[in-house]
Amino acid sequence: MKLSLAEARRLRNKTQADMGNILGITAQTYRKLELNPGLIRMRDAKIISDYLKIPLEDLQFIKNDDAK
Repeated sequence: MKLSLAEARRLRNKTQADMGNILGITAQTYRKLELNPGLIRMRDAKIISDYLKIPLEDLQFIKNDDAK
């Protein structure tokens, strides 16, 4: 089962500010990425995966309502 970015973040008890810090962006900008995960660059996806210790293939980078 794939995890959304928010689910993965919560699973590891991280805040949006934590995630923004590791990506070098504000918490507000990271929040926008959680809402629109298709905007995340591959480099940032890898950083997120490594930081959360969740395999990249287990993270969902498309919104549920976009999946068809």
